[in-house]
Amino acid sequence: MTHKDKERKERQLWLKAFGAHLKKMRIGKGLSGAEFARLLFIDQPNLTRLEKGRVNPSVYLIKKICDVLRIDMDEFFKQFNEKQS
Repeated sequence: MTHKDKERKERQLWLKAFGAHLKKMRIGKGLSGAEFARLLFIDQPNLTRLEKGRVNPSVYLIKKICDVLRIDMDEFFKQFNEKQS
C-alpha cells in the first residue's frame, strides 16, 4: 500500500467517525435530520452524506454545526477525540 493509499484510508476512517459523532450529537439534542439540515441551511441529502462520512466539511460548516448544537468547537472535538482513543 502506498503512502497516498494509507492517507486516503485514514481520511475515510476519520470522516466516517466524524459523521457518526455528529449524528450522535444531533440525536442527543433531539433534532431530526430534516430539522438539523434546515437549521444548517443545507439539504437533507448533504446532511446524510456528511453523517455517513462521504464528504469533508468545511471549517465554516463545522462552526455552524456547533452553533446549532449549542456547543463550542473545542468541546465538540474533545468529545470526538475521546471516542477515538
